[in-house]
Amino acid sequence: MTVTPSGEFVYVANNGSKNVSAFSLNSNGELTRVTNSPFTAGTKPAAVAVDPSSKFVYVANNGSNSVFAYTIDSTTGELTAVAGGAVATGTKPAAVTVDPSGRFVFIRNATPDDISCFSLNSSTGVLTALVPGPTQARKSPASLVVSSGSSAITYTPTYAYVADFSGGVPTLSVNAGSGSLEAITGSPFGSGSPRTVAVAPNRKFVYAANKGGTDNMIGEYMVDATTGALSSVGTIATGNSPYDVTVDPSSRFVYAVAISTNAVYAYKINESTGALTKISGSPYTVGLSSPDSLAVDPTGRFLTATTGALTLHSTYPAGGAAPWGISTDVTGKYVYMTSNDDTIYEYDVDNSSGNLTNASGSPTMIAAGASRGIVTDPSGQFLYITNSEQALGYSINASPGALTELSSSPYAAGGDPLGITLIGTIQ
Repeated sequence: MTVTPSGEFVYVANNGSKNVSAFSLNSNGELTRVTNSPFTAGTKPAAVAVDPSSKFVYVANNGSNSVFAYTIDSTTGELTAVAGGAVATGTKPAAVTVDPSGRFVFIRNATPDDISCFSLNSSTGVLTALVPGPTQARKSPASLVVSSGSSAITYTPTYAYVADFSGGVPTLSVNAGSGSLEAITGSPFGSGSPRTVAVAPNRKFVYAANKGGTDNMIGEYMVDATTGALSSVGTIATGNSPYDVTVDPSSRFVYAVAISTNAVYAYKINESTGALTKISGSPYTVGLSSPDSLAVDPTGRFLTATTGALTLHSTYPAGGAAPWGISTDVTGKYVYMTSNDDTIYEYDVDNSSGNLTNASGSPTMIAAGASRGIVTDPSGQFLYITNSEQALGYSINASPGALTELSSSPYAAGGDPLGITLIGTIQ
């Protein structure tokens, strides 16, 4: 049930009768049925929302996986279906909300645990699905609310952390305007021979997979929020030759793969210190053969190692000699890949199928070394790689995603930099 912002009408989604009831709201709080109410909806309408201007009504239909849009007669409160009919949502939509600006509509989908996002035409009320598609939520999201405000949420990159196989974690500050990198005081930090490095989403901790020699440890560090400097918390044992490490979206767990042990190791993070404790049952070895990378999905419910089952979407697009690292831009429109050679390959993403095609002008050639670690800046402006000798920075052209090396690039980043990651602030 919802009340129009104008305070004149009330609308109720009737789950059992496939319709929406409409009432006028009297000054004494009494409701009077609107002429021709109820109005036809989809199967099992579960939620209803009105835009801030009191011009449009949106109904999420749980049984038909759709959202219906209606215009409101400002005098009578009667509803008229918007041209174009039902718009597809995810599976079992159960909540709907309109943002305070009246520009967007969001639908909470119960079964896939995601949120469908639409732009709202302020003249017609028509909804258009936003690219790249639904946004993952955590398990069983129950409701939606959108805050109001006059300032956009922005991400500002602040520090880059590099896994230097020759020893420690070089740390560089990021100039948010130009994208240039500069080593901070005290860099590099720690020891060992890290192959990859990961930052917790809460920006409090950094973890390094130390592979070289007899290391076989995960290095644990606490981040100084002011300077970006790292303080070693300690290390914890992992399997032979840890190749990759990642932190789950909630900043509660760390996972690492050990290529020679054929296992995934799982750890719980101490929320105060960042120290790790091995989770009961870890390591996990079922079905794994030489795993060398892993990722946690945005909901925090699933982890995929390189030997996990995947469905091939298309033929392989051309790439470099020995693919090493891969990253997408913040819009989900472009994919970038390093190949342990003198190239960075760029691909366009078909958001409806997931297929990749080589972008115009790809690959971008690098001056020296072998392209390895790669990370894109969440603000969408910059991309950074390591090339086994130093770090390189590039600006990303918003369209068509082409890369241009920054004038200040390259940057010193230890003796044998392999992996790289970023940290930043959200305002």
